[in-house]
Amino acid sequence: MALGLNLTKDAHLGSREKGSISLKGSQGANFALEDKVALGSKSSKDAYLGLENFGWASKTRHSETPQAGSESVRKCAFTLAEVLITLGIIGVVAALTIPTLVSNNNKRIVETRLAKFYSNINNAIELSEVENGHKENWDVVGVDITMHDWYSKYLEPYLLRAKTEYPDEDKVLIYFNDGSMVLWQGGGILFIPKSSDYQYVPSGAYASIKYFGFLFAPKGQTSNSGGIDKNKFKYHIGKGVEPYLWNWDGTEEKLLNDSIYGCNENASSRAYCTQLIRENGWKIPDDYPFKF
Repeated sequence: MALGLNLTKDAHLGSREKGSISLKGSQGANFALEDKVALGSKSSKDAYLGLENFGWASKTRHSETPQAGSESVRKCAFTLAEVLITLGIIGVVAALTIPTLVSNNNKRIVETRLAKFYSNINNAIELSEVENGHKENWDVVGVDITMHDWYSKYLEPYLLRAKTEYPDEDKVLIYFNDGSMVLWQGGGILFIPKSSDYQYVPSGAYASIKYFGFLFAPKGQTSNSGGIDKNKFKYHIGKGVEPYLWNWDGTEEKLLNDSIYGCNENASSRAYCTQLIRENGWKIPDDYPFKF
């Protein structure tokens, strides 16, 4: 314990207790001494207390700690202009990125539900064949049986679904648990990835964006109304539900550029787009001509 005393003629030593010494003096004598603390005392008018262990300054010096409302505190805050600029930048970034994120999410939904529908519907047909024989020998809708009765006999008992609706005897609406649905009429099938979009069907503007064409024609034709060239059904004969390929010649040129069924903006039906996605492993190609 270091002790430094500098007293005037009037100073005197008071008491000492447990390692502390109290001093009384004239005008500027200092007091209070703790263990391991250096005490400096001067007899001048401006006496000071030095407690180095704690870094305390003299009673006559100003504290260096900034006070609330001081200039150094105010510098830590944002001005209104800075906040508005920041919000503006965030808004611009959001405007540029959110549409892309939404589009990519919609694409993933379409891809997932297309692949799932294709798998589930053909599994149901295979199960039905066990009891009802080969699909090539099934009744023909519109000739031998109504659509309602055909669905009830050949498909309904084997298909996992949420519910079924019958707008009329020629149509069946099948809703699935993942939120998708099918409008089935004869052999023609419109698959709708989001059932909430059903209100837009049928409309060419939404073809291959909100709904996709499939066909079930294992006999090579959907009816016996005569004069139909089976060659046009060659990609459907003996098969289950397939992407719509009626009259396709097998070339990529027709798949993309056919004036009615081609996957392009000018085609009226765009039904071949489903095959374009299937050929890409049920993934929408990067150069797909429509946005989601």
